[in-house]
This record gives sequence, structure tokens and C-alpha cells, in this order.
Amino acid sequence: MREVWGRVKRLLAADDPETGRLTRALLTLVLAWSLVVASPGRAAALVWSALGVAMACWLAFVLLDGRYPTKAPLDDRSPTPDRTPPDETRSSRRIAARIRASFAERVPVAPTALLAAGSAVAATVTGSESAAPTVFLFAMLLLYAAHMAPSMTTICLVTAIDLGLMAGSLVWFDRPRTSIVVQGMVMVCTVLFALHRRQYRRTLQDRARAMALDERARIARELHDVLAHSLGALGVQLDVAEALLTERGDVEGAVARIRRSRGLAREGLVEARAAVAALREDVPPLPDALGLLVTEHRRDHSVRAELRTTGTRRPITPAAEVCLLRTAREALTNAARHAPGRPVTLGLSYGEHSVRLTVRNPPSHPGAHGRTAGAPQRVRADRDAGAGGAGGWDAGCRSLGRDVGGTGGGAGVKVLVVDDQQVMREGLVALLDLVDGVEVVGDAGQGEEALGLVAELRPDVVLMDLRMPVMDGVEATRRIAREYPGVAVVVLTTYDDDRSVDAALLAGARGYLTKDAGRAEIAAALRSAAAGQSTFSPAAAKRLVEVLSRGAAEPVTVCPDGLTVREVEVLRLIARGLSNAEIAARLFIAATTVKTHINNAFAKIGVRNRTEAAGYARNRLL
Repeated sequence: MREVWGRVKRLLAADDPETGRLTRALLTLVLAWSLVVASPGRAAALVWSALGVAMACWLAFVLLDGRYPTKAPLDDRSPTPDRTPPDETRSSRRIAARIRASFAERVPVAPTALLAAGSAVAATVTGSESAAPTVFLFAMLLLYAAHMAPSMTTICLVTAIDLGLMAGSLVWFDRPRTSIVVQGMVMVCTVLFALHRRQYRRTLQDRARAMALDERARIARELHDVLAHSLGALGVQLDVAEALLTERGDVEGAVARIRRSRGLAREGLVEARAAVAALREDVPPLPDALGLLVTEHRRDHSVRAELRTTGTRRPITPAAEVCLLRTAREALTNAARHAPGRPVTLGLSYGEHSVRLTVRNPPSHPGAHGRTAGAPQRVRADRDAGAGGAGGWDAGCRSLGRDVGGTGGGAGVKVLVVDDQQVMREGLVALLDLVDGVEVVGDAGQGEEALGLVAELRPDVVLMDLRMPVMDGVEATRRIAREYPGVAVVVLTTYDDDRSVDAALLAGARGYLTKDAGRAEIAAALRSAAAGQSTFSPAAAKRLVEVLSRGAAEPVTVCPDGLTVREVEVLRLIARGLSNAEIAARLFIAATTVKTHINNAFAKIGVRNRTEAAGYARNRLL
């Protein structure tokens, strides 16, 4: 009995409260009861015939209409474990769906047309003494107007026909003229209410679709970050190993780099699994996942490691969990590498608006390379978890102790490497050390530290990553271009999307490469930048051509409110009065793609219609 009641509750929770199965079942009972208690006086045969036809239309609609909305219509293909039906239930549903489909193929009208026909038939006898025809009319017309399938024009036409038929029936049955006005006003109000609810539900569906697309983009971005960082660092390490073998004959150094690459591949696989696991519903809570990491670290390295949790535990977003788990894993890896045998303490603190992770690990000896002794590593994950995609970084920056007095004496191009990923940064330094005419004078883990080293070391070129904590590469590039115009910036990142390229170009970058670039390509870009020339990857070069082809009439802007460049373009064209088809023709994309961009943009900027979107575009984008 408990299992049956549980199924009933899940069915009610997943049902649409306005047009779903429960509403149809209740309406069927109401209509059946109205038939039972009906007692028409005048023209009884006509009234009973009309009621019978209306009831037949209603039952046919319930049987043929295959639309059973759920609370999350975009997720009906992936039911949660609690809602997964047994095999026999799925089979019976498939059989019922085939029966409905076979009936629908034989019936040449849409199921909602049965509602329209039934309401029209009921309207012809609403003037009788029985209230049953009025019940049929209002119930079927209300559901027809609230249904998502009919168009607005069709709904208005059906309502007008029903109004005319009802008025004629009331006159034929000698009803007072006031009853015609009253029932007509009630019918109009009923239809307006149904249309309002229909529009509200359609807006909710559009927002849900936009949120689903945003979530899909976030998942893709998270997986991209994990894999791109690991594979980028792996490629750099293999480039160094190849150069050591082919140019230096250093077999021992090459083997060390290959072993390092194998470790990177293993760590990348672990992080990818963690990123995917954080998006599932059956993963352990964050404290339990951190406890597993601490237990593994204690077992693998035979050191004292503990986790301390304070505050009231609460669930956080998958993006924040991935960020914090990645930070903890990287911190434990660094602790094992740079301070072997030393204890590690992880602190997880739940605040009112944030969750803070603190990792403490004293160095193995005073003055050890890296962070200041005893300094904790911290990362904060706000509730929105929008930022912090690159969780965990080495806050240390360093000058490599080379001669920085000038480029004379064969010193070559002085380069500052800026990347938040320590392994990637070390690999780039090692890779550029093997390039003739290039001298790495320092490296930094984020943009704010890079600005300090630029002021101190005066490099010729800064090799800059884009997405970093504290100060990202775009802001650092903008400040370097403004405060140190003689220092060129070459962006080296995993991203080649329009938004990243636009931001880097606007900030003043002189070059743009992706991390799959080889040693020769990076070296050529650095030399070109030092000589005042520019080098761009194919994707960045294509984007630059697009930007220049726009001219001054439509300048590129840094997109507000999380909008993409394409969404900004669509909003601008909406402000100019273009339809979806015209926007699709102008941008050379499909009309469905335009609609997707519009839904995403509306959800991000919080507008409900094209008029509000046009006002937003005129105020913010034009």
C-alpha cells in the first residue's frame, strides 16, 4: 500500500496542474456527473443528443491527445531513479502510445479540434433549463484555450463561434437578454484567464529551455577546462621531451618529462571523472568527497592528513563542488611533491553566503620553493558558483634570477610567463629555455602578480593565459597595454571562442595562440610581438577579420550580463525591428538557432518579450 501511495504522489508531483492527467480525470468526473443529473425540459432530444456528442468528443480527446506535460519537459528522456518505471510499465506505456498513434493516424483532425467541436455542440443548447451544456461549454473551452497546441488565431475564432452559438441558443430558448450579456462576459473572462495561464506556462518553458541550454554549456565548459588544461600541459611536457632528445641528447631529462607526462595524463583522467561525477545525483556530498581524498592521501603517502568541517552543512552547486574538489586535489598533489612527509589539514567552512576551503601544509624545510612557509591555500565558492572555474592555483610568482639588464649581449627576447596552472607554467618555462633567442625572466600565477613582475623585470613580451583567479588575463592585458605600452602581450589559452578572442583583442593583445601550438609557433609569435608585429591562430585571425569588417558603425563591446557575442548581435537586430527570419538571413544561421539565442538572451537579461529586449539593447548595446 505504501508503494502504491508513493507512486500516486510521484504521479501527482510530475503532472501538469492545469491540463494534465489529474485535471482531465476530474473534468471527466464533473462532466459525467452533469450528465447524470441533467434534466432538460424543452427539446430534450436535442439537448441529450448534443450532450452525447460533446461527451464523445471529450472522451476521444482524452484518448487521442498524447501530450502529458511533466514538471520538467526537457528532461523527460532521462528520468531520475525514483521515477524510473519498471519494464512492464514501460511496455504498457509503449503499447498505449502505439494505440493512440494508430487512432491519430486514422482520425484526420488534431485532438484539440475535438475540444473545439465539443464546445461548439454544447454551445448550441446552453439555453436549455439544464446546466449540463454550460458545464460542458466552459470546461472544454477553458481547456482548449489553455492548451499549448492551438494558435492564438484559432482560439479567438473558436471563442467567437461559441459566443455566437451560445447567444443564438439563449435567444431560441427564450432566455432573458441579460443572461446573454452575463454568460458572454463570463465566457470571455474564462478564455482570457486561460490565455494568460497559457502564456505564463509558455514563458516558463522557454526559460526552462534556456536554463537547460545554459546548464549544458556549463557542463561542456567544465569538461573542457579539465581536459584542455591537462592535455595542454601534457602537450608542452612532450614537446620538451622531444626537444631534449632531438636537440640536446638528454635522455635522462627526456625520460623525466615523459614520466611527468604520464602523471599528468593520470591526474587529468581523475579530474575528468570527478567533473563528471559532480554532475550526477548519486555522488557523495562535498565533505564526504573531501574525506575520501584525505583518506587516499593518508594511505598513499603515509602522512597525517585530516579534514575539519565547520558551519552548517548544505548542498552547493555542482560547479562549486568541482572547483573545490579540484583545488583540494591539486593542493594535496603539491603537498606530496614539495613537502613530502609533512602533515596536511583541510578545512571546510560553511558561511552564510560562501563555502571556504583552506589547505594547510608546512614545508619540508625552511625557505622551500613555492608558497611562504605555513601560508594556507584558499579558494572561495560563492553560492552562484559562476566564477571560480579554475579552482586551485599556485599563488607564488618568481623571478628566475637571470640577467635582466637589457637585451644586449645575446640575451634575446625577454619573456614573462603567466598561467594559473603550475604544471603548465613550469612546462612553458622549460620549453622556452630550449628556444634560441628567447629568455624567460620570470613567471606568475595570475594577472595581479604579473603586473608587479612587469614593473620589476620589464620584459619584452608577456605570454598570458586568459582565465585566471584574482585578476584574469584580459584585465591584466588591458592594464599592461595602458601602463607599459612597450611591453607586448601574446595570449596563450585553451579557448578560441568569439568572446575570448574579442576580449583579448579589445584589451590590446598583440598575438593570440591556443595551447595546442607547438614550440616553433610559440617562439615565432614571441619574436613577432617583440618586433611590433602580430601573430594569431586561424580562429583568432578569422575573428579579427570579422571585427574589422564591421567598421565603426557597429563596434565590438565586452558583452554584459554574461551574453555571448552572437546573442548581442541578435539583440541588436531585434532592436532594429527585424524578425527571426530576417535575423537568420542577416547572420547566415537557421531560424531555430536564432530562437535559441533569443531564449538564452531573454533568460540572462531578465526580459519577457521582444519590446523589453529592444529597450535593453538600445540602452546597453547600441
